[in-house]
Amino acid sequence: GKTWTKLPVGTPVSMNLFGFTSSIMKELKERFPKELEKIIAEKLTAMGIPYKYEYPVRFRTYTGHVDFYVLNKYTGKVFYYEHFGMMEDDKYKKDAAQRIRDYEKLGIMPGTGLVMTFESDNCVISTTALDWLCRKYFLAGQPALPGEHIPDSNI
Repeated sequence: GKTWTKLPVGTPVSMNLFGFTSSIMKELKERFPKELEKIIAEKLTAMGIPYKYEYPVRFRTYTGHVDFYVLNKYTGKVFYYEHFGMMEDDKYKKDAAQRIRDYEKLGIMPGTGLVMTFESDNCVISTTALDWLCRKYFLAGQPALPGEHIPDSNI
């Protein structure tokens, strides 16, 4: 089986959007051909969140692959994280809606076991929103540092 992806603690991270040194950046670019999926992978890695990329999911009539199969190491809960990145395309929108229904048929519900982000040509997820999403779902249960605000798990 696949192992949880984890970079060593203390891996140098810069403050720019892409976040990693050139050698790590090159490795991530090879593994994540879609630009925003690479950014999501970098965010998960930088925050120490274990994940599996393109993890197989057995739906009722086919086997698909979730973009990110993510473990909250504080609660032990796993999440299916789908990034729907071409919402300007009508066929893609229909396929995305069907994929969401397929998760629901397995009992994997949006907002509980299924985490989703969406983007189109003129609307991309902000790094602030991505950071919040990671903290809310994948780091819930993490002890807060003095003065740090952890997002409430209830919306």
